[in-house]
Parts: sequence; structure tokens; C-alpha cells
Amino acid sequence: MVYSEEVKALELFNLNTEKLFSGRYVKYAQEMGDWSFVLVNDESPTATRRNLPDQKTINEFLATFKFFVQEDEETSFSEINKIYDQIQIASELKENFFKEQKTLNNYLNGENLTQIKNLTKREILNVFVFAGLSHKGREGLDSFADKSTFNNAAKKRATYDNWQANDKTFKSLELQFYKILGIVLATIKKIAKINAEVISELFKTTNLKQK
Repeated sequence: MVYSEEVKALELFNLNTEKLFSGRYVKYAQEMGDWSFVLVNDESPTATRRNLPDQKTINEFLATFKFFVQEDEETSFSEINKIYDQIQIASELKENFFKEQKTLNNYLNGENLTQIKNLTKREILNVFVFAGLSHKGREGLDSFADKSTFNNAAKKRATYDNWQANDKTFKSLELQFYKILGIVLATIKKIAKINAEVISELFKTTNLKQK
């Protein structure tokens, strides 16, 4: 069986990974050695250093990051999952992928570390990415033509605004967001490595030809 489309998607995932990690946002964060905040003590996460890059740099990062987290994207986690469900490859490679995916999902579905009940790390990630970073100010919502998408974005923006109203809570949530983002980025890099092994195997075991 030839998996030309599947290989194309895996290669694109890896290409986006390279682009993501070569971008200024990730480099900036890695060079600074932290994701924005330093936890001073268990009760009061205080912004002792503010090392966020400018909005242009953030926008460049988000333009690539969305390819991994928006379900309608060809290289989203959910679409890559479908590929691993279908392709016939060494069981070890499949297991490695599903292990990374399960570990990340369990982490993201876990409760947050603030006093806000029933709030998962996944929700924190989504609100900060799609409302806090992506749409500075309500004018950003005008870019959504579809009503349901607009309403979903508006809901996230309202949640973000509500969090900002409580300075202590917001600082704690923002601290968690950057830690969560770091975990997601690390998983993306691990999956890209697995993808490379899978692509290599498929070229050896099928009629695919490398370009």
C-alpha cells in the first residue's frame, strides 16, 4: 500500500515543527530561560521578570502554532492521530506516538493549579492562545465571518477579560499557560522525531520514492 498523502502530511508536520522552533518566539523564550514568570512562593506567583517578545514575534509564532492545535488543519494533532490509526508500520512506532499523545492529553485534561474549579489546562491553553495572544482587543473578533466561530472566540475573549480582572489569579493562570505551552512544544518535537522514523520506514517498505 502506498501512503503518499499520509507521508506528505507527516513531512508537513515536521516542516512546521522546524519553522516553529526556528522562530524568534521560541528562541527568545529558550534564551531567557523561563516562560515569563518566576514562582516566588507557593501562594503568590509574582512577575519578577517580564521577558515576553513583541506582538509581531508572537503573531509569527501563532501563525505556525495553529497548524498543530486547530482541528481543521492537515497537521493538527487530531489529523495526525488518524494517520497513525490507518498506516501499517512497526508497532513500536505506533506505540511511541500514541504514548506521547496520551501523555499530553492526560496532562491537558488535568485540573489547573489555582482555586478556579473545573478549569483544565487545555482550557487555559485555548483561552490564552485564541484570546490572550491572538486577539489583543475586541477588534480582533471582527476577523471571524462565521457566526459560531465568532461566538466561540467572543466567549474565550470574555473569559480572558474576566481572568484579567483579578490580578493575582491572572498572574497564576499566565504562569501556568507558559508552563503548559512548554509541555505542548516539547511533545510536538517528540512527535516530529517519531514522524521522521515512520517516514523513513515507509520509504523502505512501500513503493514511495524520496524527492
